[in-house]
Amino acid sequence: MLAEFLTRLRFLVARKAPTDVDEELRSHLEHLIETNIAAGMSAEEARRQAAIAFGGVEQTREECRQQAPGWLAETVAQDVHYGLRMLRKDPGFTLVAVLTLALGVGVNTAMFTVIRAVLLKPLPYRDPGRLVRLVLTVPNRNVIDQAFNEVRFEEMRATAKSFSELGAFGPLENFTLSGGSEPQVVNAARVSANFLAILGTEPMLGRSFLPEEDKHGGDPVAMISSELWWRRFNGDPHVVGKSATVDAVPYTIIGVLPAGFVFPTADVDIWVTRPSEWSALPSGAWRTVGLLKGFARLKPQVSFEQARAEMNVLQRRYATAHPNPNDADPRVT
Repeated sequence: MLAEFLTRLRFLVARKAPTDVDEELRSHLEHLIETNIAAGMSAEEARRQAAIAFGGVEQTREECRQQAPGWLAETVAQDVHYGLRMLRKDPGFTLVAVLTLALGVGVNTAMFTVIRAVLLKPLPYRDPGRLVRLVLTVPNRNVIDQAFNEVRFEEMRATAKSFSELGAFGPLENFTLSGGSEPQVVNAARVSANFLAILGTEPMLGRSFLPEEDKHGGDPVAMISSELWWRRFNGDPHVVGKSATVDAVPYTIIGVLPAGFVFPTADVDIWVTRPSEWSALPSGAWRTVGLLKGFARLKPQVSFEQARAEMNVLQRRYATAHPNPNDADPRVT
């Protein structure tokens, strides 16, 4: 069925108007979800499997470009390829950050609006339409999601005016959790102290990170998932304030996230601060090594277009102050 759809997509991209492509995508995506539900899947699993199956669109990227005239094919191929590839990699936050906002006009607007309407409803973030990703692109090297280094990220956070909150997360890591029972390897994310404020989420127990805990040399503190709380700590209501040994370093547990919380992927069990301090790098190297993925919440009266325009201005200023022919351009998605 998917192969048949991809053939039809190539034809549509080459021959039809944007609204026809929109209807074809909507119809096929909804049909996949209905088929999965009829096969016995839950609604959530049916949406997830449909999104995975829809990733086959990337296989036709080059064919779409070759068969379709002008900008239409280019837009469909690039935006569908990028959005759905990221969706498969980050099924949680990517849905909010990349697919929430309509990018541009015409086919891209229809494409991302369709996917948002079908897939975003279950996510528990407050007002997800105000969440954006800040990505770096390197046009002359065809790079579309390069990470920020700490120097550039701090400069952007200090000067950008479009966002009520702006933060970052680093590469996912595997931490060894020990003490109290058998050592266990868990997935961990390094995040800015304000990551819950950006997402509009409160801990189920305890508190959020403090700004001083996000500075280099700050106290080692951690938040844990509800699932890890039950699995490792037997749902202890007094777990906040207790110590957990993470990679041989004692961390104080300051909070437990709500059940079902997802960021940046669904399998993370521990969150710590200082996102640029990736364990694989020597101390201090993170200042100039690109590790950070930016995300933010738009201010109430600021539109996506206004934020994107501001990023363009900030990029020109940065390029003037730090000339580099291979430098990346930041954009809001």
